[in-house]
Amino acid sequence: MQWFVAVSFPVTAAGPRRNLTCFPDAADGGNIFPVERKGEKMGVFFKRVHGIVAMIPAGSVMTYGQIAAIAGNPRASRAVGYALRSALSGAEMPWHRVVNSKGEISLRNTLQGDDDRCLQRILLESEGIVFTKSGKVDLKEYQVRF
Repeated sequence: MQWFVAVSFPVTAAGPRRNLTCFPDAADGGNIFPVERKGEKMGVFFKRVHGIVAMIPAGSVMTYGQIAAIAGNPRASRAVGYALRSALSGAEMPWHRVVNSKGEISLRNTLQGDDDRCLQRILLESEGIVFTKSGKVDLKEYQVRF
């Protein structure tokens, strides 16, 4: 299934407003992620993040900031990390496909207090992602853009 991003900048009485939505191709026709509006609870943003991360194909990565922008809050890259951490442990969430803006694996402690950077690297390598000598993912090659 292919996913597309639609961006529009309508002008309202209050000024310009950005609308950013993700939606599958017309064959599926559902799962639209509208822009976060003021006053919405963080749980709505978290659900958007979970949906976006679930769309990252194997062998590709996205950055925290990229996901935050698609979810409607481009300044909330740290909240993307919190959203991934809040995902249920049994959920099919490809959390390992999210890296920082430098292509590095960020420090992330598990509930047991362990660092899971080694696990993330192993999972990414098993999907065919090759790391540079400095331990980074080449974003030009592996970053998916919706």
